[in-house]
Amino acid sequence: ALRADSRVASLLGGDVVVGATFSQSSSNVNGAVSLALQCQLSGKKGEGVVSIRGQGGNGDVYVTSLVVQANGQQFEVPTLRGGGGGDVSGGAGGSGVIDIEVVQ
Repeated sequence: ALRADSRVASLLGGDVVVGATFSQSSSNVNGAVSLALQCQLSGKKGEGVVSIRGQGGNGDVYVTSLVVQANGQQFEVPTLRGGGGGDVSGGAGGSGVIDIEVVQ
């Protein structure tokens, strides 16, 4: 989703890479899971931050929000699950599930 967004490409350049997670939190209340991550973004032209929020249960977590901050701008990127503000589109396959592995 991030790589396909014209604003992300304009601000950071092509081949945007999601880097290290520098903030994370999660909760599990009666099987309902909430997840929040902040990761570094980098491209050929610059760097930024992406805030990722997810929700789910039964072992699946769905990305509900992607917010990019770069070069003094902040905007929300739409997700496959319908969240987001209409600036980036992308894919996670037909299931709508995006696997996120945090490696530190």
